[in-house]
Parts: sequence; C-alpha cells; structure tokens
Amino acid sequence: MTNAVEVGRTALTIDGLNLLLRKVVIEEMALDGVQLDTPRKTSGAIVKAPAVTAKKTIFEKLNIPPLKIPSAQEILEKEQLQSVKLVESVQAEIKNGKEKWQSQLAALPDKNKVEDYRRRLKGLKSATKGGLLGILGGAGEAIEIEKEIQNDINSIQAVKVAWKVIWHR
Repeated sequence: MTNAVEVGRTALTIDGLNLLLRKVVIEEMALDGVQLDTPRKTSGAIVKAPAVTAKKTIFEKLNIPPLKIPSAQEILEKEQLQSVKLVESVQAEIKNGKEKWQSQLAALPDKNKVEDYRRRLKGLKSATKGGLLGILGGAGEAIEIEKEIQNDINSIQAVKVAWKVIWHR
C-alpha cells in the first residue's frame, strides 16, 4: 500500500472573525516535505463499520428524562377545584332531599287508608242500630277514627312545610 500524498509539515493562517460565523477562510498556507506515492508504514485498509444503531439524543446520553407536558385533563384531575366540590355538595344535598321527600311521601295515607276510613265509618252507621251500647261503642270508634284522620292531616301539612324548606329556599 502507498500514500497518494504525504506532507511533512503544514502551516496556515485562518481568518478568526469568519470562523466565528462558521466560515473557514484560509488567508495563507505553507506545506513542507510534500511527497507522492510513498510506501505506508501501517495498513490503510478501511475497516467495515459496525451495524448502525439508533443515535442517542443528547438527553439520552446525559441520562436526562424527557420533558413531558401534562394534558389539561391530567392537570385538572390533580387539582382540588372549589367549583367541583360545590357541585358535588349540591348534588348530595339534592339526593338527600329527594330521599327524605320519598320517605315522607311513603308515610302519607294512600287510597287503601282512605278506603279503610270509609269502611269503618259505614260500620259506625250500622253500630247505631244496636241500641245504646252500640251507639256508645260507635262513639269511641268515631273518636279513634277522627284522631287517626287528624294525625294524617298533620303529617300531610308537615310534608308540605318540609317541601317548602327543602325545595324553595
């Protein structure tokens, strides 16, 4: 193997200002000991390059984790927003009010209870035909029916007041 060109010494002057601007301007150059086709002391054979692997970024070389910008959804999930808390508390209050309303409605007299009152009142009319004892027994039953009806009326009025308090603030 031989060298195409062999240079003993090289001297040059470079323009420094242009070098800062990424331009190489050689103002003067001197070569000493130039020889052609000289024998080589070591082999100049080109070694086959290793398989190309993916180039590492500067962050990977320095082992710096990549910068991940979170999405708006991720940011909001981490925050304790007052508006969300307020909405949740209002929803809980509405649910509790609805449950309370449903339980109060369930406690009110229904059609079966009214029919029971009618049946018992009809029974009182027939009790008056049984003489003085029938009339006295019917009077006690009438007082009992009146108390039950008054309790039901009071329950209805209490539910009406609760309705105004819960839903019409």
